[in-house]
Amino acid sequence: MVARDQERNGEWKEFKIVCDLVLEKVVPRLLEPLQSEGRNIKPCLIHGDLWDENTATDMETGEPFVFDAGSMYAHNEYEVGNWRAPRHRLSNKAYIRNYKREFGVSEPEEEWDARNLLYSLRYDLATFIHYPGSNLRQSVFDGMTALCQTYFPVDLKRAKEETQDPGYRPSAWH
Repeated sequence: MVARDQERNGEWKEFKIVCDLVLEKVVPRLLEPLQSEGRNIKPCLIHGDLWDENTATDMETGEPFVFDAGSMYAHNEYEVGNWRAPRHRLSNKAYIRNYKREFGVSEPEEEWDARNLLYSLRYDLATFIHYPGSNLRQSVFDGMTALCQTYFPVDLKRAKEETQDPGYRPSAWH
C-alpha cells in the first residue's frame, strides 16, 4: 500500500523513513506482546471495512445489519482501526467503549490505544489513495511519527537528523 501511495502521490522522503521505522520496529514492538507470556492472537473473521456508511437498520424489524464487507481473518481489534478517524460517526467514544465491553481488549491492555493507532494507519492510507487531495497522508505521517516517538524516540531522532540537508529547506518533521 505504501508503494501504491508513492506511485500515485510521489516520493516523500520523511514519510518513507518513518514508514520503514514503523514496519521494522513499531509493528513487532506492538504485536509481539500479543503472542508472548502464554498469550495468542486468535484470528477472527472481521468485516474489514466497518464504518457508518456500511451499516444500516432494517426498517421493518429495527435490526441493524452491515454490508460491503472486505472480510478477512485478523486480530479483532483491527476491526475498530477505521473507527479512530473523526470523519466517521463510529469514532464516537461510546461505540468504542461498547466494542471493548463486548469483545474485550487484548493484553497488554495499556497498549490498546497504540495498537488502534497502528491499525488505523492502513485505513487512512487506503482512503487517501482513493481520495487524493485530502489531508490523510499527513495524518498517516503524523500517526506513524507519534508511534515512533513513543516507542523508538532515539531511532526517530536519528532519522530526522539524517534527512536534514545542510542548506535550509522546510521539513515535514514537527
